[in-house]
Amino acid sequence: MNDDVSQKILDAVIKDFEKKYSKSKAIEKLLKKIETGNASHMDSYSFAEKVSDFLNYAIKKNMTGETLPNGKLYYHIAESVLTPLLKNNHALVTSYAKSVQEILNIKDDIPFKGVTAKVNTDRIEGICSEFSRADKFEETQQELADSIENYSLSSVDDTIKENARFLNSLGYHEVVERRAESGACKWCRSLGGTYDYSPSMDNTVFKRHKRCKCTIDVHRNKLI
Repeated sequence: MNDDVSQKILDAVIKDFEKKYSKSKAIEKLLKKIETGNASHMDSYSFAEKVSDFLNYAIKKNMTGETLPNGKLYYHIAESVLTPLLKNNHALVTSYAKSVQEILNIKDDIPFKGVTAKVNTDRIEGICSEFSRADKFEETQQELADSIENYSLSSVDDTIKENARFLNSLGYHEVVERRAESGACKWCRSLGGTYDYSPSMDNTVFKRHKRCKCTIDVHRNKLI
């Protein structure tokens, strides 16, 4: 019975997500920037936000106290529904960020393709576990939405970091820049600035808390 519930919710979420995504003028414009070679990683973050917005809309519409048994998101339902949705989110976002990276590499005369970050399965498992503990799922819907947005934006962070690691291993000098959003918290403001990338650097610069809108970029074109 619960397997049927999981599949029914998953199918409904996918249907509504794909409808929003396919009809989005914002997504169309962002994809056009890839086609014309004018995209930057600021566009990667915009794309990630849009994807998470559409996913959150579809989840809020279809995963409710009425559609869940006893109004609770049991772990096996969370795992069956959220895992494929978040993996798809990761695939879309990292694919876009990889395409941006390839545009930047061409502009910097770097003859290498972009790379994508691996899906963070531990993070997905943690989200499933966190929200399955609540007695009433609807009381945690906004927190879940914030977690999904954070996961989406972090997928851009991870892809940028992975490309910096890759190019650094080939001898390129990568400079990481973290920009704090307007009105950022004290912790985020303290991290703003530029850092010479190295495999042993403090990875805190790539981290974000819930509702954090800070962005990461990497400047390159010089061999070490």
